[in-house]
Amino acid sequence: MVLRGDYRAISYFLVLDADRSLLQQQRAAVTLDGERARATVSLIRAIGGGWSTNPDASPVSPQATSLENSAQVTASR
Repeated sequence: MVLRGDYRAISYFLVLDADRSLLQQQRAAVTLDGERARATVSLIRAIGGGWSTNPDASPVSPQATSLENSAQVTASR
């Protein structure tokens, strides 16, 4: 038996059940955090963002690349 704050005894089974519920909710929260992170990465990739495995490489936006290509075409005419 465990004593509650108001000194009524409750069974240890209720304490274990409450702990089990808490751990399930914490596990669900961690799982959702992971899914949220994966979704964020997918969104960034989908809108053209990304990163390089080379730490010296600077990120290149798709807009900057298209501007450079159009400038090269104009210069070659």
